[in-house]
Parts: sequence; C-alpha cells; structure tokens
Amino acid sequence: MKRMETSWRVHYPWNGTNDAPHLVENTRTAQAGQAVHFNSTLSFEIFKNLYIGANRYSLKQLTGARVNGVSLPYSKEQIGVIGPGMVPNSGKWFFYINGYREVGAESTAAGSKLVLRVQKVLNAS
Repeated sequence: MKRMETSWRVHYPWNGTNDAPHLVENTRTAQAGQAVHFNSTLSFEIFKNLYIGANRYSLKQLTGARVNGVSLPYSKEQIGVIGPGMVPNSGKWFFYINGYREVGAESTAAGSKLVLRVQKVLNAS
C-alpha cells in the first residue's frame, strides 16, 4: 500500500492598531481586521519521493479593517480554495506544484492560480 499523509493548520492572525501608518494624509491610525484561516492537505506517495494529493485553504475575516477608529465598509474578506498538488523531492530539494481554484470570494479577487515553491533543507550543524 502506498504511503498516505495529511497536514492540518489553523491560524488566527491578531492585528493591533498602527499609530503611524503610511497611508493617505490625515490618517492617524490603521488596523487590519482579525481573521481565521485553515489549511489542509491529503497526499499519497505514488512513487519514491513523489507525492500527489489535494489541498484546501479557507479564510474568513471576522472584523473589518479600521482607519482612524472607523470600520471600513465591505472590508471583511472571505475565500475558499481547493486544488490538486504534487511534491517531487530529490535529496534536500523539494518542489511544491499546486493548482488552485478560488471560490466563494467576498471583498477580494478570485480566480485560478498555479503555484511553484522550491525548498532546500539546510543542515543545522
């Protein structure tokens, strides 16, 4: 039987108030909205050092952005992403190739993406 693996991550980025924003004139404070996002992967090793699988990502902004203490209308973002992925590796080199289809977008752009990430593992000596 081929090797199967899964990975799950939940993040909650908390954003404080920026008292010195570099925005437009007369902007005293700015604060990005609070959000939660979830990443997951399910993959199978089909050959030695070659994994294929499915990826999922979702983001839900819980509070809107604020400028000078005032909430910005339509600033809460939401999006879901799903797609296939492949990870071939060679020794310390990993190549992440993922295709994504974005759905359910609110207050953000959506479409399709192809992502390539290259990673090299360094020795900690």
